[in-house]
Amino acid sequence: DADDCAERALAFYNRGNSEDATREERRWALDECTRIAKDLDDDALIGRAMLGQGFVDGDDGIVHYDVLEEGLEYSLRANDSYVAACLYTNIYESSIDLLKLDAYTDRYDEFLAYALDHEQHTYSVCMRGSRVTELMRRGRNQDAIDLALATMEETISPVNRMHVGIGLSQAGFR
Repeated sequence: DADDCAERALAFYNRGNSEDATREERRWALDECTRIAKDLDDDALIGRAMLGQGFVDGDDGIVHYDVLEEGLEYSLRANDSYVAACLYTNIYESSIDLLKLDAYTDRYDEFLAYALDHEQHTYSVCMRGSRVTELMRRGRNQDAIDLALATMEETISPVNRMHVGIGLSQAGFR
């Protein structure tokens, strides 16, 4: 047994996000990560642990938004722009995926501005891809197409191009 330290907490975090672990193993590992992070008073690590905890039941379509929001507060307090942008993106994207279209749509501009202001370009593109999907689901197909085409003009990775492109093609066919 090693002493509690950030590296040990991150090992638990990795196990908690492993597809090879059972849900119970993932939950236990993320709980251990959170316990250690809180014992160390490490806000950045607490935010990361809560990111994992928020999605531990994701296979059943359950997202613990209260946990994600709390993790976001810790990440912002720690000035951990990478995890904060990741949380903003995952909160918004999962709300669209679960058809909770009104849950965070009023915060889209805030979420996107944070990602852009903190040079988290990948997360800004992911958010815009989810926004394209939201607009398409609301029947605002031309707005979805316009956003997707504007985003495609940027230098983006193939996976992000695919994310935006799926929404673009769906809106275009409608």
